[in-house]
Amino acid sequence: MVAVEQAKTEKQFDIDKALNTAGFGEFLARYPDADSFEPSEDNIAEMEIRFNAFTKKNKTSKEFKKLYNDEIFKGAEVKITEEEFAKIGIDEYFEDLAINDPEQVEKYFNQIKEYHDTQKRVTDKEAELAKHMGAGTVDQLRVKLETVKGTQWGSKKALPFIGYFFRTSDENSARREIVANHGITLSEVAEKLKQVQDKEEALKSFNELREEFFVNFSKAGEVCSLAQQKAQWRLGQMIDPTMPLKLGELDKGREYYEKLMGDGRGFSIDYLEGFEQDRIDIVLQQAIEAKVIEAIRQTIDNTVLGSTPLANLEKALKKITEREVVGATKKGFAKVFIKDSLENAMSKTGDIARKIYLKRILFKFS
Repeated sequence: MVAVEQAKTEKQFDIDKALNTAGFGEFLARYPDADSFEPSEDNIAEMEIRFNAFTKKNKTSKEFKKLYNDEIFKGAEVKITEEEFAKIGIDEYFEDLAINDPEQVEKYFNQIKEYHDTQKRVTDKEAELAKHMGAGTVDQLRVKLETVKGTQWGSKKALPFIGYFFRTSDENSARREIVANHGITLSEVAEKLKQVQDKEEALKSFNELREEFFVNFSKAGEVCSLAQQKAQWRLGQMIDPTMPLKLGELDKGREYYEKLMGDGRGFSIDYLEGFEQDRIDIVLQQAIEAKVIEAIRQTIDNTVLGSTPLANLEKALKKITEREVVGATKKGFAKVFIKDSLENAMSKTGDIARKIYLKRILFKFS
C-alpha cells in the first residue's frame, strides 16, 4: 500500500516544474538544511510538502492583505499599500511560518476560505429573510419595519436578529400586523426563525474567525497602527480649521469623524487614539455652525427674487431648511438651530420685503 501511495505521489508531483516556479528556489534556500538537502526523487515527498507550503504562504499572505484592507479597515476608508505591507514584513512573516510551522499556514489559509464562505452565508440569509418579509434588501426591510409601532424590528441593533421580535405582547401584535400586510402565515414566520438562528450561528462563527485573524496574528499591531495613522491624517485634512473648507466638506469631515469614533469593526481599533476629541468636537461644531449661518445670510442677501419671490427664496434656502444634522446636533435640535439662525439673519436684513418673505418661510418651517 505504501509503495502504491509513493508511486502516486511521484507521478503527481513534478520536481522540475516546481523548481521552474519563480521564487521557489529562494524559498528552499531559507531552510536550515538547504546546503545538504537534495531536490531529488528520493526526497519527492518532502519537496511536495515544501512546494505546497510555498504556494500556500503566497496565497495566504495575499489574502491576509486583502482581508485587512477590504474588511478590517473598510469602515475607516484606508488601505495599506503593497510597499507598506513590505516594510512591515508581512510576506516574510508568512515565509518564516511556512518553513517553521507549515500547518499554521494551512490553518490560516483554510480559515480565510471559511471566513469568506461564512460571510456569504450571513449575507444570503439576510437577503432571504428580507425577501420573505416583502422587502428587497435588509435596509428596505428595516424601513418597512420602522413604520410598525411598538416593535424592535426597526432598530439596527435588533435586525436581522428577529428573535427579539417574539418577546412582548406589543411585538406579537406588530408581528401579526406585518403578517396580515404581507400575506405571510404564522407557520411561515416560525420556519423563518430557524433560518435566523442558523444565521446567528453563522455570524458567531464569522466573528470568531475575525478575532482569530486579529488577536492571534502577531503583525496585527503594526498593520493597525499604520491604518490608524492613515485615518488620522485623512481626518486632519478633512477638518483642518486653517483650510478654506466649504460646508459640504466640513459635513463629510464630521461624518468621517463619527465613523472613526464608532468603527474598528469588532477589533477594538482606536482610530482616534491621541486625538483631543473634546477639542475637535468643539472646533468642528463651531466651524459647521458658522458655515450654516454664513450660508443662510448669503442666500438671503444674494438670491434673485424674480417674479415668484417667496418660492424662489424658499427654494434657495431649501438645502439649509431641510437639513436634519448640523455637526453633532441632530434632528429636532438641528431644526431649532436652523430656525434661530434664520430668525437672527432676518432681524439683520434691511430689506423689508425679504423680511416679509422670511417671516412666511419661518411660519411654514415651524
